[in-house]
Amino acid sequence: IAWLGECWNILKSRMGEYIAMGLITLVISYSISFALQIPMQVLFGMSSATGSGEAAIGMMFAGIFAQMIGSFVTNAITYTLWAGIIIFTLKLLRGEAARFEDLFAGFKNFGAYFLAGILYALATMLGLLACLIGSLFIAALLMFMVPLIYDRNLSAVDAFKESIEMLKGQW
Repeated sequence: IAWLGECWNILKSRMGEYIAMGLITLVISYSISFALQIPMQVLFGMSSATGSGEAAIGMMFAGIFAQMIGSFVTNAITYTLWAGIIIFTLKLLRGEAARFEDLFAGFKNFGAYFLAGILYALATMLGLLACLIGSLFIAALLMFMVPLIYDRNLSAVDAFKESIEMLKGQW
């Protein structure tokens, strides 16, 4: 746990810079996100204005696609700024001269950090999607728990097992 104390001492010694870096990162990230939300709002507004039908559905999917792209771009730029904070911290840990401007050091190798940010966004999105799909499968397998408790007077654990048993071959 000694590393935790070392981290706290580094943070305390440069607290103002860390707070400023965090605030700048937030402002830049939210500004980019807000700017990228405008076209999405226009597309969603157009889908509402066109009513129902294929045009509205197309506009809605275009808005969702634009939102995904916007999320990737925002995440990638934010990731590059996080890289700057990490570079700043690594310099402090190594006893090197760390400057506030290191916040933007990630932009010197922007391509690598931008791609890392996109990969990070994709990986977390796929993880979320896997959890969502997994939770839908679990919910489907457990949908008879309440009726089994009532109808067969089973305990919750027995209803849990029985519901899975009844539905596991019904994909």
